Amino acid sequence: MTQFVSDGKTEEYVLVIKDKKKFPWWILLFLLPLLLLIPIKRSVHVQLLDSTGQPAAQHNCGFHYPDISAFGAKSPVDLQLTTDNSAKFDIEGISQPLWYVLFGGSVDSAFVNSESGCQSVYFGDKFKNYPENDYKVVKMNGSFADKIIKVIDAETKLPLENAEVKFYDQVLTTDNQGLVAAQFDLCNDISVTASKKGYVSGNFSDKVSNISIDVITIPLSKISYDKVVKVIDAETRNPIAVAKVKFNGKDYTTDSKGQIKIKINADEDINLEASKAGYITEIVKTTIDEAGETIVIPLKKDVETKTIKVIDADTKKPLPGAVVKHNGKNYTADANGVVTISIPKNSNVNLEASKEGYNNAVVNRKVSEPLLEVPLKKKGQDNINDLRGKTGELKINIQWYCHADLDLQVVDPCGNTLSADKRNTSCRGGNGVFDLDANVTYTDYRGKYDPKAQKHVNNPQENAYWSKATKGVYTIRVVRYHSHDISRTAPVKFNVTVVDLGTRHEFPGTIKSQNDSIYSFKYEVK
Repeated sequence: MTQFVSDGKTEEYVLVIKDKKKFPWWILLFLLPLLLLIPIKRSVHVQLLDSTGQPAAQHNCGFHYPDISAFGAKSPVDLQLTTDNSAKFDIEGISQPLWYVLFGGSVDSAFVNSESGCQSVYFGDKFKNYPENDYKVVKMNGSFADKIIKVIDAETKLPLENAEVKFYDQVLTTDNQGLVAAQFDLCNDISVTASKKGYVSGNFSDKVSNISIDVITIPLSKISYDKVVKVIDAETRNPIAVAKVKFNGKDYTTDSKGQIKIKINADEDINLEASKAGYITEIVKTTIDEAGETIVIPLKKDVETKTIKVIDADTKKPLPGAVVKHNGKNYTADANGVVTISIPKNSNVNLEASKEGYNNAVVNRKVSEPLLEVPLKKKGQDNINDLRGKTGELKINIQWYCHADLDLQVVDPCGNTLSADKRNTSCRGGNGVFDLDANVTYTDYRGKYDPKAQKHVNNPQENAYWSKATKGVYTIRVVRYHSHDISRTAPVKFNVTVVDLGTRHEFPGTIKSQNDSIYSFKYEVK
């Protein structure tokens, strides 16, 4: 500091001068570089596309960029990020020096990796703050594997056309060979899903680099449902056991409940065919959506109409008001002694005819002719007075009313045949005797038919009997041996009478011609 003093009459002035300290501007020369090194937080929005131009969804990505220090040194910084389904992600909090931002610092060395050493994506732009929804699109240019995906039926091994194949965000459709072409990122796991209507979806997952095969096969199993098929009688609604059911080329047989179990694929129509002897075959067509848990198939009986005429055994006149019992129902004969019944085709006629003042008659055999006459014998007469030949516990007699030669043959439960050629048989204590033959056909010494030697009657009978009858089934046959003076094409009517322990059963029948020469039915002794 310097002082100056002045006096006088002269006046004296004192001037005090202080030195003012100057601002050290030179310090700014040091601070400015430091300010330029202040880190600025930046952000960028990135969307990754694969080599096909599709979003590279679910990739594990890393972002690498240089951190520039005040001294110009570069130290790499890595951020591990995962893309969403649209392959978009945000890189937040990128720290860059102020001077780098002010001068539009380049980020030429920044890149995105799927995995280290596999795929790198170069950023050639300068960084800037992107708006929130403005994404920088980057196309990846790394290594990929070309594969073929084949979708087949798991059971038949046949290719499935129009199956959907999904991987990443892509949905492809198989061709008529069940194939699609696909490109996978070698550096990532792959998960492929194949699906088709009516099938359970199939999957394939692995790391792409581990897949050595060129064709990835995905088998699909059909969706199937368990169903019960029940076959019933359309009239009684009762189950039909041992019915045949055809489905998908296979034959099934119903159990005692009339049921079978089948598996039905979801995409196929249901075509069932049910059949049973004596019933009309039924075909059912439906779908899995329409069918319930149990598919019921009613079968109608395959029937034919038979006319039954009840007559007096002696006068041959009709018996109006006679009752015919068939299949649990009673039918009353009209003024002509006639009732009409329906029976399953090719089955036995099983009926019992009765009339007050007459003995009942039972018929249980196959009847080929449309009209069946059932003769009833009046009560009070000997029950077998009209029958020739001897009798025992069992008597089988045949009557007819022309010159034709009919032969009676009976096969006992032991398999022995009793006839005019073998007149005695024995079966488990039962002895059979054939004791009456009629309208025998005679031949000359050369074995030729001799018309002059024939002795014919108009009401012939043949007879067999068992003094003790063995229980079991007897097969009764009527054979048209020779027609004699009857036309070979003319029908011959007959009546077989079975007397079982005194009960008389009538079995009328007809042999249509000489060519249709054997008539057979069964009778059981109980």
